[in-house]
Amino acid sequence: MLRPLGWAYGQIMRIRAASYARGLFSCYSPTVPCVSVGNISWGGSGKTPLTGWLLAWAGRQGLTPAVLTRGYGGKPPHTPYLVAQDSPWQESGDEPLLLARAAPHARVVVDPVRKRSGPWVQQQFSPDLVVLDDGMQHLAVQRHCNLVLLHPLDLEQHWNRVVPCGPWRESSAALARAHAFLIKSFPQEFQDLVPMAKKRLARFGAPVFGFSLESEAIRHVAGPECHEDLKTRQYILVTAVARPGQVAASAHQAMGAPPMERVVHRDHHPFSQADVAQLEVKMERQGAEIAVCTPKDAVKLVGLAWRKPLYSLVPELRFHEGPEGSFPQWWESTWQTLKETVHGP
Repeated sequence: MLRPLGWAYGQIMRIRAASYARGLFSCYSPTVPCVSVGNISWGGSGKTPLTGWLLAWAGRQGLTPAVLTRGYGGKPPHTPYLVAQDSPWQESGDEPLLLARAAPHARVVVDPVRKRSGPWVQQQFSPDLVVLDDGMQHLAVQRHCNLVLLHPLDLEQHWNRVVPCGPWRESSAALARAHAFLIKSFPQEFQDLVPMAKKRLARFGAPVFGFSLESEAIRHVAGPECHEDLKTRQYILVTAVARPGQVAASAHQAMGAPPMERVVHRDHHPFSQADVAQLEVKMERQGAEIAVCTPKDAVKLVGLAWRKPLYSLVPELRFHEGPEGSFPQWWESTWQTLKETVHGP
């Protein structure tokens, strides 16, 4: 019943993309290299960690990067809104605040109208690199490079299943806009996916890379701190992310055991003191000694009052070698090409 609706929606998005490509809608064209980090499906493919990696890379090169983001869940008092390290998450949104704190050298700007925030940030700060967060479908900003992130399910049962019959925002034809694909998967999982990735993606002519978020440690963020070996501690895991199952696997890796209980909220949930009180009741009932969350959730939870210790996972983004090598090597080469394309040799 829903397949015809998905096909129709895919056609509408295809016509929309073609209209932008033909110049029928107004666009903003950055005068510095612009990279879009986006995906074909809804949520949970690693856009924020990859954006963070690009910002860290830019810092190591002595570059000033800027991020144009919608700031989902935030209500800024004005737009464009420059996110500071002490901005309230209620204004900035959780992910922009996480990026701003992780990369103080970057300019993270929240505005749902990114063809407005783009010229503003260029005029105010003269960045060397513009990163368009969640930008694959945001065609009002032209970009020089499209990084398209995929989840393993995108190559399998979700392939080309466009809303409302699946989680895809566009049909598979949109993948022709990609300059590189990055599949969020664990190392062995990525190797197992390579044949399917070749089958699905070879016709688009873009290299395919793998990456994962792996946590081997946690850090204290709120409440009384524990100084003993935390891997012996019983814990409850609290999440408000798109794919909580992946976080549970990371927590198991970091803590050496699964959580006693998983408290799962919808993505971008605005945590309150009542949530903390309910969580601490669960901890007492279960005998859990600490609570563990993600860095994205920590920016919202740290400002609340805790009687129990709260720790955050410390995820590390790791790239996997594939048929085309590794993403960092490809990116270094691509960056040189982007500079020459935009500024000339």
